Amino acid sequence: MTFRDLGLIAPILSALEEQGYTRPSPIQEKAIPPALEGRDVLGCAQTGTGKTCAFAAPILQRLSAAPVKGRPIRALILTPTRELAIQIGDSFQAYGSHLSLRHAVIFGGVGQNPQVEALNRGVDILVATPGRLMDLHDQGFVHLEQLEIFVLDEADRMLDMGFIHDVKKILKWLPARKQTMLFSATMPPEIADLVNSLLRSPVRVAVDGAGRVFVVSKNVNYGMVELDKDGNFSSFYGAIQVTSSLSDLLWRRIATKAQREKMLQNVPTEYSSNAVDGDGFIYGTISTQSADQFIKKMNPMGSDVLRRMGSVDPNGDIELPDADEKPVRSVLTDICVGRGGVYSVLDTRQGRVFTYDNDGNLLYVFGALGNRNGCFVQPSAVDVLPDGTFLVADSGLNQILRFYPTEYAQKINAAVGYQYNRDYASAEASWMEVLKYTAKSELAFNEIGKAYYRQEEYTAAMKYFKLSGDRTQYSKAYKEYRRQVLNDSFSTVMTCLSVLAAGIVVLVCVRRRKGRKAGRGGVDR
Repeated sequence: MTFRDLGLIAPILSALEEQGYTRPSPIQEKAIPPALEGRDVLGCAQTGTGKTCAFAAPILQRLSAAPVKGRPIRALILTPTRELAIQIGDSFQAYGSHLSLRHAVIFGGVGQNPQVEALNRGVDILVATPGRLMDLHDQGFVHLEQLEIFVLDEADRMLDMGFIHDVKKILKWLPARKQTMLFSATMPPEIADLVNSLLRSPVRVAVDGAGRVFVVSKNVNYGMVELDKDGNFSSFYGAIQVTSSLSDLLWRRIATKAQREKMLQNVPTEYSSNAVDGDGFIYGTISTQSADQFIKKMNPMGSDVLRRMGSVDPNGDIELPDADEKPVRSVLTDICVGRGGVYSVLDTRQGRVFTYDNDGNLLYVFGALGNRNGCFVQPSAVDVLPDGTFLVADSGLNQILRFYPTEYAQKINAAVGYQYNRDYASAEASWMEVLKYTAKSELAFNEIGKAYYRQEEYTAAMKYFKLSGDRTQYSKAYKEYRRQVLNDSFSTVMTCLSVLAAGIVVLVCVRRRKGRKAGRGGVDR
């Protein structure tokens, strides 16, 4: 595919060719066509993937098609740093070199007079950092009443640098009817909440470091949509298999046509969210109640490799009675991955967040629905920071709620981290610390037992496996203990057997000699 195939006009194509651009990157290929149509665009891509061209080229083409007298600001690009602002300004200069549109770049740290003069001359496109934009707007030099296109670039960096409140203030100055494009390398809950308030049915574009695209789409029940680095459809990733019971198959064979028409279609379920861990494994959640498993962890082949070694599978609440005492199940709508193979899932039905370790053991649960402190109204997304702090977006409250880990949770996180990194001695010590907070932690007992098992201290392992109620692990430890006892006693046993055998031989020889003497004494001479 070429830029010409994307529908760009000749002046922009010539400028791109002069810059050495021949083929669009994945983010450009997916974002430019809908942007040219005037649709909102959400681009999730790292710096250096060509996202500036993904929004600059459509802006130039749309504005040049319908010139406006007086040159009011028709497009605003908001970016967090002066360096990025200058780079974006240079890109507009290069891509629009054959067009008559004007642009200006404003940022803090320098005198404002040259920037004010540029604004007074009239600009079609304004590239700005939040602070300087607010200053010049408050002074009456920036007017945004006729804005047609708004771009929020590096949204996650805006959040990290503390500009998110400034961004929300600026948004109040913009017209309600406009095209919005938002680009971010990551999608934390604060940005997701901003997306929901800004964009109208946006086109979602996500590109990983290798250029591959994984999309969770509604009404697509063949798995996640996988696109290759060129943006072409590759396959359905992690397709969910459908199984039918023997009775279902027999019934379908003998049912009439009318009966078959009334049957529910047996189709695969849909993914509700996805996340990628540091090792490249893709996690997906399934919210359909008929699914056997609600969480999957897929390797590069799309096979589910999630470990389910806990007392129950990691599916949230298996059954909880509702007000009518009818059994209900968790509806898992979002997932996030932390350190050490730990992952957390959000149950929107119960308003609870479940956290599991790499083996599928439930570590802790928090949250509930209600109006009290620490409860949710309508939780919609969850994420976890490196320090273990949880961020939960609540669309019912229009808030991002922050949950700090307790000392108990910190001890568990530390123990799981040591264990994941195979530092079993430190893991054992951390699990011992966990037991100081609760004397009946089956998980702590079990993990301490495993630590002793790895150290070949099978007697201690058996003790803790017994406390955890894990019969399988207890049996394994007992077998190893028995083998160890036999190995340790082997030399002693063999010595005893050797002595016993030698004694038997001596006894036999003595009896034979006595027998021969007795025989000679009874013979006549």
